[in-house]
Amino acid sequence: HYLYKPGDKVTIELETLSANEEAYPADGTVIVTRDTWKEVWLDPKGVRVEGRDLDIVRAKSGIFPPTQEPGQHPWMLIERGYEHEEITKETLKTGPDGKATFNFAAAREGYYRVHWVSIPTAKPVRPRDVVETETTVWVCTSSTARIGYFHDGVELIVDTEAIRAGRTVPVMIVTPSAGRFVLFSVEGEDIYSRRLVEMTGNVKLVELPIGPEHIPNIFITATSVMDLGLH
Repeated sequence: HYLYKPGDKVTIELETLSANEEAYPADGTVIVTRDTWKEVWLDPKGVRVEGRDLDIVRAKSGIFPPTQEPGQHPWMLIERGYEHEEITKETLKTGPDGKATFNFAAAREGYYRVHWVSIPTAKPVRPRDVVETETTVWVCTSSTARIGYFHDGVELIVDTEAIRAGRTVPVMIVTPSAGRFVLFSVEGEDIYSRRLVEMTGNVKLVELPIGPEHIPNIFITATSVMDLGLH
């Protein structure tokens, strides 16, 4: 699963393999961080714009960064990237079958990154000897508007393995900023449903009931107009 609710136990299944893709027991360190996107711009007047103020500018502008007035400096990007808050760090060993299970509690809404690193004890350690991999999970509720995750466009995050007839599947819509309207559609042999979703933040969790009419396949799409284009 990729989508969880605050307070859920997140379970990560790990498997270590040799170069021949055979089970290989290994020692490693698992680091869980809660990542928050930070983006800071300098506007033509020299004022720092970030956070919700930046969301307002993005929502009002047909294209971002907007065009400056004659004689003014253009918008300047100061910094952008994720800030990392360490949640837990543990050593872990996979079994003879190369498998292990790691659990942690996602206490708060957020974007969580789970990173595995295995460094051999033999010295010297060459860069190619270090084995790293990672996965991510999103923690939110139907009322969540922001979790610190950023995607430069429209994105749908869904647990495809959880889609079964008779179930309600969570689908998270992501836009670059708040103030957008997204057309959320479920289609197959017919158009089963369409709704216009107002993004009060940059993420929105939608609960999608799966019925027998959706068998065997459905297509879930999200469309929005931004930066003078269709996304």
